[in-house]
Amino acid sequence: MTETLTPPLSVEPIDWFARWRDRVEAREAQNVRWQSPRMGDLGFWAVAAPRFARMTRNLPTTDPFVQAMRVRVQPDDVILDIGAGAGRYSLPIAPWVKQVIALDPSPEMLQQLQLIAAEQGSPNIQTLQGSWPEALADLPPVDGVICAHAFYWVREMEPYLQALKTATGRFCLMQIRTHQIDAFLDPLFLRLHGESRPPEPVFLDLYGALTQVGIWADVQIAKGSSRSYPEVEELTEFATALLCWRPELASVLSREEIHAYLEGILEYRDGRYWLNDQANQMAMVSWQKG
Repeated sequence: MTETLTPPLSVEPIDWFARWRDRVEAREAQNVRWQSPRMGDLGFWAVAAPRFARMTRNLPTTDPFVQAMRVRVQPDDVILDIGAGAGRYSLPIAPWVKQVIALDPSPEMLQQLQLIAAEQGSPNIQTLQGSWPEALADLPPVDGVICAHAFYWVREMEPYLQALKTATGRFCLMQIRTHQIDAFLDPLFLRLHGESRPPEPVFLDLYGALTQVGIWADVQIAKGSSRSYPEVEELTEFATALLCWRPELASVLSREEIHAYLEGILEYRDGRYWLNDQANQMAMVSWQKG
């Protein structure tokens, strides 16, 4: 008896760029539908700049991304920080390198960075207002590129990552969440809008997109240090943006109810309120040239 061998079923490859685009567009469409400020708008970051400045000043030296930068940089390095914001990572890396080029589209964010740099005595930080990858043409050669949480709202990741490959001199280090930033708000979002929040791109999506441009990166998973707040009200302010909440929706869910919900899930220790959820887990994704 002769056995007939059947070839295995073929599995369609994942188009990671399309998957990324679909996730970004689904969240953007919901933001538009619910009239929420959008991360792609400069006005969103103008309002957020003071909060990011507080986060920059409170960054602990034990932050995993800071430690990951420390072991990669050299004293003569020129480092590009894409999406530098208020300087959360430009400032701690500055004493270890020759120069940091802090790139960000928001003038308000860069103003906060300049203020903190002056306070801390960091003259080797050059700020550059612009977006990635458009800013690539204006840059000198750099030794290293860092990019932390600066791409969740980027629709087209292929040119973004291709430009990173071009810019990277010796190394590139990125950071992205492994889980959804707003999963802790799911019950409130469903109550407020009658639908769930579409997922944003996370680590798996970034890693897949990197392989699609020929980069097989190293990965380190660590707990982040950004999910703590001096007051519950600071997280309440952030949560209202994540929830696409507006005052006219108070009859469905009031701001006071949002505040009370957060008080119930936060842990108070060491003088701060901590949000201990999976979104505090970060993936540090890196590769080297040569």
